[in-house]
Amino acid sequence: PSNLFSDFVYYLLTDDVAGLGTWSSDGAWAKVNGFETASKFLQANNIRFDGTIEQKTNLRSYMTEVAPLNLCNFVIADGQFAVVPALPYDPNTYEIRSDALQIKQVFSAGNIIDGSYTIDYLDINERENIKAVMMYRKGQKNKLPQSDAILVRWKNIDTAQVPQTVYDLTNFCTDKEQAKMVGRYLLSVRRRIDHAVTFQTSPLGLSLAPGDYIRVLT
Repeated sequence: PSNLFSDFVYYLLTDDVAGLGTWSSDGAWAKVNGFETASKFLQANNIRFDGTIEQKTNLRSYMTEVAPLNLCNFVIADGQFAVVPALPYDPNTYEIRSDALQIKQVFSAGNIIDGSYTIDYLDINERENIKAVMMYRKGQKNKLPQSDAILVRWKNIDTAQVPQTVYDLTNFCTDKEQAKMVGRYLLSVRRRIDHAVTFQTSPLGLSLAPGDYIRVLT
């Protein structure tokens, strides 16, 4: 039994009754070491998945959507599915630490193929500051669970001047601190990520995987 999101995804990919295990007898869907790292990350940062899937759903779409709400990303690595942490973490304790970020590769004019580099800025609506209402499930002994919510916002911004977005985590989040942590992450993503780059390079000498951090110098 487990209440970690990574274990839940691994179960759905490999179990031959509830998941995709009937399609593969050797667990070929899942990249095991990616799930191990994600489980240690979730355990160390007290991020729990106390939820269920009650109706038929597209598994890949569901995991891609829910993973960021558990501070992870659902990715394809070497042709297999994996869950990787979405934030830098201490390699020994697996606790979130911004100063633990490791740049795996640096790209510049020397190793970017000419004419392949493009940059696309996100729509302004995807970058504007918001205030996030994080809904979570609160349970009490011998009582039915109830929904509760907290407001997460930037302290240096007038709350009345920014739009409000509601994130419903009641299906799996049962901890106020976890809801608060996810809210801070979502606000940070909107403020700091404003563009995406695409380029081609030679695969020789590269050792990169989804979730690795790179630096691009132009």
